[in-house]
Amino acid sequence: MPSALRTAILLMGLSASIADAQQYDLRVFSLGDGLPGASVHAFQEDPDGFLWMGTSAGICRTDGRHFRTYDRRSGLRDDAVNAVLRDPSGTLWVGLGRGVMRRDQGRFVEAGPEALRDAEITGMLVDAQDRLWVSSRTMGTWRTTTPEAAAWEPITELAGLRVNGMARMGTSIWSATDKGVMLCEEGRTRLLPVTAGAEATTVFADSTCLMVGSRVGAWILEDGLTHRLDTTNVLPTNRVQSLLRGRHGAIWIGTPMGLVMLERGLNDLTNARTLTTRNGLGNNDIRSL
Repeated sequence: MPSALRTAILLMGLSASIADAQQYDLRVFSLGDGLPGASVHAFQEDPDGFLWMGTSAGICRTDGRHFRTYDRRSGLRDDAVNAVLRDPSGTLWVGLGRGVMRRDQGRFVEAGPEALRDAEITGMLVDAQDRLWVSSRTMGTWRTTTPEAAAWEPITELAGLRVNGMARMGTSIWSATDKGVMLCEEGRTRLLPVTAGAEATTVFADSTCLMVGSRVGAWILEDGLTHRLDTTNVLPTNRVQSLLRGRHGAIWIGTPMGLVMLERGLNDLTNARTLTTRNGLGNNDIRSL
C-alpha cells in the first residue's frame, strides 16, 4: 500500500514559469512542523487568512507558523477529517470518517442527518440556493432543505451509489460516483456519457470547465470539447486523485506518482510537467489540491 501524503504542500505564484520547479514559492508542512496527521484530505481558508486542513488525525488551523489541532480529544466524533467547508454564513463544517459536525462558538457540535451519523463523508458543497450538500461513501447524498440547515433530505436519484466527491457549476451539481459522473440539475439526474462504467474518483468544476478524475485517467470538458488525459499523453499513472484549475488557466492533477501541471492548460500538452520529491515535494502521493 503506498504511503500517505505526509505533508501539506502550498504552491504560490501559479502563473510563473515552470522551467524550474524551484521558481515556485514551495512550502512543505510536515508532522514535525505541527501537522497532526500523515494524510491531508481537505483545505479551507477562513476570512482571517488562516488555513484549515483536514487530516487523518484531526483538523488543524494554521497561519503558516503555528498549528492548533482539534481531534477526538477536542470533541470530534472521529479523527479522520475528509472534507472542510465554510458556508455563506461563516459556519465551518467538517465531514468525518463518521458523520458531520459544525463549529459553534469555538467548539465542534453534532450536525447532519441521523442517517449520516456513522457514515464516511466524502464531500461537501453549497448550491446556488445556499443549501448544504453532503456526500458519503455508503449512505448516499443529503442536502439541507433551507440555508439554516434545520432539516435534511436525501438525494434519492443518487441512492445506492458510492459518491467520492462533488463539484458545483452554476445551478448544476456533479457527483463523482462508482458508476461515473452524475449530473443533478433541476430535479433530474443523468450520467455523463464519457464516464460510463468508470469509477470517478474526483471532480472539479468552475464557471466554464468540468474536470473528472478516475482510475483510468481524466476527462476535461470545456467549450463543447472533451479532452482525455492518461499515460499515453501527460500522466505518470492513470489514477487521478485530485484536480484543480488555477486563476490563469493552469491545470493541476494530483496522482500517486506526483503533481502534474499543465501551465498553459489544454493549449500545449507538450508543456506538461510532473513535480515529485525530486522537485521539493514532501511526498509523491497527492490526494488533495
